[in-house]
Amino acid sequence: GDKTGAVVVYHSYTATSKIAFIDIVRVVKKYIVANPDTLPIILSLDNHCSSPFQEMMAVILKKELGEILYHPTSTLDKLPSPRDLAGKVLLKGRRTSGKDDGLSETTKASVDINGRRVSLNDRISFASPLKNGTRNFAKEATETPSNSVNLAPELAEITTFNTVRFKDFSSAVALPVTDMVSVSESKFLRILNQNEQNVTLWMSYNRQHMTRTYPSGTRLDSSNFNPVLHWSEGCQMVSLNYQTDDSEMAINDGRFRENGGCGYVKQSLNNYPGIMNLKIKVLAGSCLPHPFGEPSGEVTSPYVILRLHDVTTTTTAQKSEELLRVEERKTHTVQDNGFCPQWTDAKEFAFKVESPGVAMLQFTIIHSDEGFIDDKMCLTAIPVRCLRQGLRSVQFYDRNCQHGSFAFARLLVSVEIEQHIPWK
Repeated sequence: GDKTGAVVVYHSYTATSKIAFIDIVRVVKKYIVANPDTLPIILSLDNHCSSPFQEMMAVILKKELGEILYHPTSTLDKLPSPRDLAGKVLLKGRRTSGKDDGLSETTKASVDINGRRVSLNDRISFASPLKNGTRNFAKEATETPSNSVNLAPELAEITTFNTVRFKDFSSAVALPVTDMVSVSESKFLRILNQNEQNVTLWMSYNRQHMTRTYPSGTRLDSSNFNPVLHWSEGCQMVSLNYQTDDSEMAINDGRFRENGGCGYVKQSLNNYPGIMNLKIKVLAGSCLPHPFGEPSGEVTSPYVILRLHDVTTTTTAQKSEELLRVEERKTHTVQDNGFCPQWTDAKEFAFKVESPGVAMLQFTIIHSDEGFIDDKMCLTAIPVRCLRQGLRSVQFYDRNCQHGSFAFARLLVSVEIEQHIPWK
């Protein structure tokens, strides 16, 4: 909350501005009213508020969303399907009280109330109502410091997914289906490295439960990790730094462009059995954008880098990092023609795909700037399971989908697929 007594959303110790919580809720409601068949929207509450402000959040959510807000029941033995929850808003947060368990993504979180920094570990007591019958949340939030965090029952009862710490898989599988393990990328890798069986155990756990992974706090530059390995383990919510326009975000965008861009993709935990042999030939390009999306500039000399992001199915990997396979191929440079380049003597690039269910094929077009550092012109990524044989047009996108200098950017490629499915 802020000094006016309103609940606000922002990122501590950054230059981000504060947004009123109620404004966010109203925008979500407006979207769902306009799109009633949309699959469920999950609001993740990284809650740093005191108990009075949590009560205010619960009141806002119930009043503004009404029937759109999903109220969980204690009798769930399996998670409803996204289709069953169409048009609903679900909350993810913490439902249990107690000491801070380190689940927060920020390490030094606090709230600013009446100009005073109040630690998350401050316990909040309830003050008497004001004479006019209204609660002074800002005053209440500054009283009675302690080492525990009180969670408002009013907010807990409307929270569907309860964020919990990971201890071990035997404990995790016994948790209610609405308990969601939330781990950083570094802990995710450490868990996989502890035991080679953990690779299979995590897939099994994710068949009944949900896992969320997020970038480590050490990524001070807001860079991202490769999400493909996390998807291969069945992790349903793989959080990335959306403010960073990098290769990993292009992979994420490409994955969720599948299924009509609805925000949900059907996952296959067996990764489509068998090994796929993939052959790609880059033939030509059309209307390629200038580096950095500039509307004009020097004549470009493009070449294409193809990267396969895959997960190995062999047992030779000693560490979890070795499970992720990245193969790279590169075309030659077409000099001084970014409008309609042709690779007349194009090589056929062969890739061996071990996990077609999660593998991503990335196309990056680079401008060869002689004597200087080469500049990225555009990139895109396509799920391997969405590739089709024959001559195909590969579209390119900027961060806001496809418009401006990206509206007609294409590559013409030839695709050959040969899949070997083992006998069972």
